[in-house]
Amino acid sequence: MKSFRVGENWRNLEKTRALLDRAGKIVSYTVVHNPPSGKESPCYMALVEMENKSREVMEIVDIGKEKIKKGARIKSCLRRINVQGTKGLINYGIKCRVVE
Repeated sequence: MKSFRVGENWRNLEKTRALLDRAGKIVSYTVVHNPPSGKESPCYMALVEMENKSREVMEIVDIGKEKIKKGARIKSCLRRINVQGTKGLINYGIKCRVVE
């Protein structure tokens, strides 16, 4: 599945708005030890079932490994994905965080 970046393509704007600030739960997750350049290592990725029963692949942020488990409740949030150059455009996208 493709990750959604705000500002990358105006066609994704409607789907981005639909995913923002929504609740769901983790169906499955994995730890990426060698993520693409610009990401911290390790990076946690999850298959998330949203409240409307759709499934999305999202990066898990703002939490330690011990809190990530199947069935954990999440909430989607807007986070920076990357910066183009030293003074370039900042791309934002939808990620998720575990709520307790």
